[in-house]
Amino acid sequence: MHPLEWYVDHADQLAQEVVDRWTAKEQSDRTGTVPNGLQSLFEMATQYRIAKATTEDALQDADLTKTHKLEENAARVAFAESYKAYSERIERGASA
Repeated sequence: MHPLEWYVDHADQLAQEVVDRWTAKEQSDRTGTVPNGLQSLFEMATQYRIAKATTEDALQDADLTKTHKLEENAARVAFAESYKAYSERIERGASA
């Protein structure tokens, strides 16, 4: 298992992975069953991606504030913590 810093450093790729997994699940399974924790992880990934896009937009508009970066970093860390917990739960389940 990776330390939290690894998940923070790879948050962009991991968020894309979650979105791709969610999209594939939506396209293949219309029964409404969602793997345990995937929906909340998808929501966290979405919140992080929105915060990142808001920061990037503010940077392009030369309107970037410290608050934008703090919000993006907080969303990044929250997503990384959620992804780490989700991965560990899946790994424990697979090894049990």
